[in-house]
Amino acid sequence: MTNDDASFGEQLPAVRELFRQLGDLLFLCSHELARTGGANWDRAEALFKLAKGADLLRDSVVSLLSNEDAPQRERQALPSNARATPKTSARSKRPIETREPVRKKKDEYPKYCVRGDLLAKTGLSRDARNEYEHFVPKKEFDAIASILAEFSTSKKHFAVEEVQARLDCPSYQIYTVLSLLKAREILLVPRRGLYSFRAAKTFLVEAANLWEALRGS
Repeated sequence: MTNDDASFGEQLPAVRELFRQLGDLLFLCSHELARTGGANWDRAEALFKLAKGADLLRDSVVSLLSNEDAPQRERQALPSNARATPKTSARSKRPIETREPVRKKKDEYPKYCVRGDLLAKTGLSRDARNEYEHFVPKKEFDAIASILAEFSTSKKHFAVEEVQARLDCPSYQIYTVLSLLKAREILLVPRRGLYSFRAAKTFLVEAANLWEALRGS
């Protein structure tokens, strides 16, 4: 290892901390915009994606400073849309046709995780080539879970419309939470359009534990 390599290595903790602070700040801004909803929701999603991009950029910078297969890892850390940018031929200056995105495995979707105070659902488009994301702030997740906990003591079945009638939030947030609970078999679907509880007495505890489990995923 050269003196320069050692010097760069000493900077790695500071680099990681700076990117961590940047990511946390972007997540916080995203969360604040998401809470207001309405026209701010698109901005909240954009900031959330930037926060994830900060994680990728951090990995790339750390790879370069640590001199661990830096060129290859830097390419891997680039966002997918950057890798898909059409290249131009030096001779013709015309875009060279790029390959279409590879089809993804439908049985691997949707995917769920918790970043900061946001539940993120990653879904797959109909053509199975592109991903989309929906986000639910923890405040809304807790509100939905609280209403469902009330239903668990008084209803054998319930419909999405009954939850919507009690909340002032975008309907897709409710569907996102319900789809997660169904995927983890905390909620069951006895017939189309209706939900029921696998274990009504422990529902609220299971929902809270699920959030914490996804935080570490």
